[in-house]
Amino acid sequence: MSKSYDLFLGEWVLDTELCHFEQGEVPFAATYHIHDEGSDLIFDMSLTDQNNETHQMTLCGKPDGKLAPFNGGDLVDALSITSVSSHELNSAAAMNGVVLMSVIRRLSPDGTQMAVLQEVKLPTGEISTNKSIYIRKQIH
Repeated sequence: MSKSYDLFLGEWVLDTELCHFEQGEVPFAATYHIHDEGSDLIFDMSLTDQNNETHQMTLCGKPDGKLAPFNGGDLVDALSITSVSSHELNSAAAMNGVVLMSVIRRLSPDGTQMAVLQEVKLPTGEISTNKSIYIRKQIH
C-alpha cells in the first residue's frame, strides 16, 4: 500500500551551491535519509560543518499533522510531521504549544530534487529562513 510521502523515501545529498542561509553557515556537506518503520516516518540527518565537524540528528514521528511530545531539551518539547501531498512533506517544532521552527520539503516534478525551506522564530520575534536543495542519491 503506497503512502502519500513515498516519493520522499530514500537518501538525499545537499547541493551546497544552491543553498541560501540567513542563519548559520551553509554546511560543507549534508545528507538526509528518510525512511519509515510501521506508522512512523524517520529523518536521519548528517552534516559536516565548515570546521569539518560532523553533526547528526534523527527526528521520528507519525505523519499525521499533530504535535506530539519530543525530547528536544530546552529548545522544543513537541514535533509534528504533516504529509501534505505526494510532493510536500512538512514538520514543525514547538515549545509550550508555540511553533518555533517549521520545515517545508517540496519535491521537483520528477522527484529528483527536494527543496527544504526552514524557518526559525528567533527570540527577537524575527523569522530567519534557510533554503537548501537536496539531490536524490537513491530510492528507498
